[in-house]
Amino acid sequence: MKNEMKVFSGNGNPVLARAICHYLHLAMGEWKLSRFSDGEVYCQILENVRGTDVFVIQPTCHPVNENIMELLIAVDAMKRSSAARITAVIPYYGYARQDRKDKPRVPISAKLVADLLTAAGVDRLLTMELHAPAIQGFFDLPVDHLFAAPVLLDWVERQRFENLTIVSPDAGGVERARAFAKKLEAGLVIIDKRRVEANVARDDERHRRGCGADLRHRGRHRRYRPARSSARSRRFATKGRPACSAASRTPCCPAPRWSASRARPRARRRDGLDSAVRRQSARIPRSRSFPWRASWERRSPESTATPR
Repeated sequence: MKNEMKVFSGNGNPVLARAICHYLHLAMGEWKLSRFSDGEVYCQILENVRGTDVFVIQPTCHPVNENIMELLIAVDAMKRSSAARITAVIPYYGYARQDRKDKPRVPISAKLVADLLTAAGVDRLLTMELHAPAIQGFFDLPVDHLFAAPVLLDWVERQRFENLTIVSPDAGGVERARAFAKKLEAGLVIIDKRRVEANVARDDERHRRGCGADLRHRGRHRRYRPARSSARSRRFATKGRPACSAASRTPCCPAPRWSASRARPRARRRDGLDSAVRRQSARIPRSRSFPWRASWERRSPESTATPR
């Protein structure tokens, strides 16, 4: 005999729970969740759940500690009411970012939350988009790890964006962003995010401004190389361009608004003489075309000697 399915919702996201019940054509389970004067959580189930398949929908989002404690007490009440199976539906798994010891003398809070759920009586866990897939190994019970990629990809494809670019907010999301870019045949941008401390990342405004300009002018971008090699020409060529491109010499920013062809100097000969001067030197006497040579000849002994 198939067990009856019932869905209960905590105070984490009741709107989501009502949408799920509406899609499944089920009535939401009735229970009472309240607080005592000192802040303790009180839970009472107002209907019979003996032998039923119970789903408790409670994302552990802000406030994380309140929602986790509410979920643990609700699961314990279900277990003591003889529910056949208890499935905790946690779309957002709190403490998931604390899944390893990245510093000395710090806890692995994701493992602690897994132990608390197991001890409370959860038979199965349903979650999605974990911070690290290895968190599934913290549980000694079945874990259903869902992904939002199929839904997001279908929505993005229906929008028909032009010059689409997928951005990874940090190095940890590169693999996921690359998978999205490959399926959508879009470009890929990776942000170099460096955390100074918890919830604080370094903000390099110069680099952000340069990369933002590159995204705005995507499709019209070209590499610019100065024609001259002198210090003056290099200063002129990089004038008006963001400092990140000039320093790294990579085409991460668009070329300046003025035309590169106007700034390009005339071609020069290998011997260092201008081609226009060489053409004129054939028609103008040496003393007029190069006065410094005429003065040198006047000072030379051969030019000042008297003829015999």
